[in-house]
Amino acid sequence: MTRLLNSARRWALEAGDILMSHFDADRAPAIVTGPDVKNFATQVDVEIQRLIHARITQEYPGHAFVGEEEGLQDQARKEGYTWVVDPLDGTLNFYFGFPLFAVAIGALRNGVPHIGVVYDPYHKELYLAERGKGPAICVHLAHQVEQILSPSKLERLDEAIVMTHLTANDAARSSFLEGGTLSRLATNARHVRMLGCGQLSLSYVALGRFHAFVVNSTHPWDVVAGHVIVEAAGGVVTDYWGNPWTVEAQSVLAACNPTMHRALLSLIKEQGDIGS
Repeated sequence: MTRLLNSARRWALEAGDILMSHFDADRAPAIVTGPDVKNFATQVDVEIQRLIHARITQEYPGHAFVGEEEGLQDQARKEGYTWVVDPLDGTLNFYFGFPLFAVAIGALRNGVPHIGVVYDPYHKELYLAERGKGPAICVHLAHQVEQILSPSKLERLDEAIVMTHLTANDAARSSFLEGGTLSRLATNARHVRMLGCGQLSLSYVALGRFHAFVVNSTHPWDVVAGHVIVEAAGGVVTDYWGNPWTVEAQSVLAACNPTMHRALLSLIKEQGDIGS
């Protein structure tokens, strides 16, 4: 394991301990962005981002940082490293005591997703990958078992379980619903699932639990870590157009294999509900 990946692994485990120390189905953490904000943040989101930002600043002072909270969004660098962090993916789940959430730590190298670490502390599953450094793995910490990730080889969309998400962005949400994308997914796939945790959704594609993840409105912290994990496992990640995903993209289409990806891309394009 390289120094970069090991650093991200350590930070994710440390953050996971904090998450579990605050997770309580009967006592929600304080909201810091106001209760009327659809995509709100809690004190735990902020605490963990500050921790990871401090660790990065200490260990890699020359690297840039993009985080979801507190406006900590440097310009992603075309050269060198930019860390991209979602301190608590699945905040709504966490807030309401639903045990499906994760910390996601990714890094871009010269603008390309390079490091991916996603940690689900409740189920003690740690997903790890680095571009060009071998396959993605999942460490099942409860049993100290390491598993090489391998996406499903299923190619039939009508047998697939496709994950998606209804964004808080009103325009994108309306496009997804009124443009018919959700309806077409539900009609053509075996089932549609909404987990409320995008980075775990991407990790589950890599693990083979589900077959695809489709979202028409995203931010870099929603995608970078999981992107690396899916590609290192052998899956396909693009934007809605089928182009290579970049930090400028505002959508993501991840699939277990090229055939499944082509089927989904064709279905999404049917009525022109295309993100950037």
